[in-house]
Amino acid sequence: MAGWHCFVILLAALVLSFSSTTAPPAAAAVTLDPSQAAVLAECQKKWGPKAQLTGWSKGGDCAQVKGVRCDAAGFIVSINVTYRPLFGPLPDAVGSLTTLTELTLTKTGLYGSIPSSLFGLTNLVTLDLYGNWLFGPIPTAIGGLAALSHLDLSWNWLTGSIPSAIGGLVSLSFLDLSKNTRINGTIPLEMESLTNLRSLALSFMGLTGPFPSWISGRTTLTYIDVVGNRFVGSIPESIGSAINLKVFSVWHNQLTGSIPESFGSLTKLNSVDLSNNLFVGTIPEGIGNMKYITSLDLSNNLLTGTIPSSLSRLTDLQELFLNENKLNESLPAWIAMFSNIVALDVSGNELSGPLPAALGSLTGLSFLDISSSGLTCPPDTASCVVRQSNESAFCSKCKSFCDTCTSDEAALSPRPAPPAPPSSPSSSSHYDLSIGAVIGIVAGAIFVLLVLLGSAWWTVGRRKASDGVSSVPSLQNAPTLCQKYPLAVVVRATGNWSKDKLLGSGSFGDVYRGVCPDDGTTLWAVKRAKFISADFHREC
Repeated sequence: MAGWHCFVILLAALVLSFSSTTAPPAAAAVTLDPSQAAVLAECQKKWGPKAQLTGWSKGGDCAQVKGVRCDAAGFIVSINVTYRPLFGPLPDAVGSLTTLTELTLTKTGLYGSIPSSLFGLTNLVTLDLYGNWLFGPIPTAIGGLAALSHLDLSWNWLTGSIPSAIGGLVSLSFLDLSKNTRINGTIPLEMESLTNLRSLALSFMGLTGPFPSWISGRTTLTYIDVVGNRFVGSIPESIGSAINLKVFSVWHNQLTGSIPESFGSLTKLNSVDLSNNLFVGTIPEGIGNMKYITSLDLSNNLLTGTIPSSLSRLTDLQELFLNENKLNESLPAWIAMFSNIVALDVSGNELSGPLPAALGSLTGLSFLDISSSGLTCPPDTASCVVRQSNESAFCSKCKSFCDTCTSDEAALSPRPAPPAPPSSPSSSSHYDLSIGAVIGIVAGAIFVLLVLLGSAWWTVGRRKASDGVSSVPSLQNAPTLCQKYPLAVVVRATGNWSKDKLLGSGSFGDVYRGVCPDDGTTLWAVKRAKFISADFHREC
């Protein structure tokens, strides 16, 4: 038995010895270099304590400095601070952090111009300043950032034009200057040198001129968003060479000509928006090759002809907007094969014939608009009733159409009918109450009254003690509005995020005016958050 105990002790000693020799050593603390600490202290001084940047004013262990990463020598290689109330300018001293590879200060309330000292940071790979209040032109010295791969200056107040020096950033793969509405002019020809560009976002600026041909032929591009500008001319056939495109959005420009047949080569696309332009001709058959597409918007153009049968191959399609064109003939029955469809809008066309009754089998369809399209009621009207009895919005924007389907108003209501009021008790039943029940009711009423009086007395006392603090009106008695609407309904209610319906912009998003589809009169204020679209194309 003693030998067995010795064996166990020896085995435990071996295990402990092995673990002690193989365990990784604890990482040594890296002390911030004094020159680097001085820069952070200057930033903290300009931005004040409200910024809540732990460790910026005292230096020390780099691991304890919020949003900062250092190399082994204590020199800063990364500053990443988001959603902090800095509310101040970007100090020139940041330009002395020569080892910096990332500078990310997003939605922090930075204001003022972009300091030219920043563009001496030749090791900088990421410069992300989106969602601030920066103004003035983009400095031409930006061309000195030879290593830059990610540049995001979107959602600021920058002015002037896009500097041609950006064309010298040959390592650039991500460029977003969107929502700088005071930047105008054309896209510089020098940007053709950006052969590594994967994501290009230049939406809602003041850009003019023809759609750049070099954009169309760039095989590296996966994301193109130039919506809300004033581009003219046609999309070149060379767009078919951009075979890795996943998102192509050019809505709300002044583009003309026909939709290129070469679109059929872009088989990786999952979102296409050509709406609100001046495209003519027919819908190319090649669009049916986009087997991964989930959203197709060709609305508000001058397209003619029929809906091509090749579109029936788009089995992943969730949104199809063909409204406000001049499409003719019937709505194909194969539309009902789109089992994933959520929104379908063919309003404002020159179609004819009945709406395919099989649409009633699309259980996911929540938005349908056939108004002013020429379509008539399907011969099998049961589908309309069944869809509405399931509380779907099969006819959400075409109530008059549904009224022609059936006179069963209860079945057509998108909301369940209110319960019938309880029948009034007979007069004799009032005398069936026992004396105990009456006493209980009276006692309960007195108790509730005392509670209300006590609550009111306490509230008044609180208001008097607040000494001048303004009160906030109670919303307890406000009408409850808990109706849910799918994204497609909101998009259409705001005119596809039309600039004409834009009420204002802020650091976190845009606010649009819309009209409730239920009654056609109630006004909506719809906020579209910035981070949604930004995060989406960062993933592409």
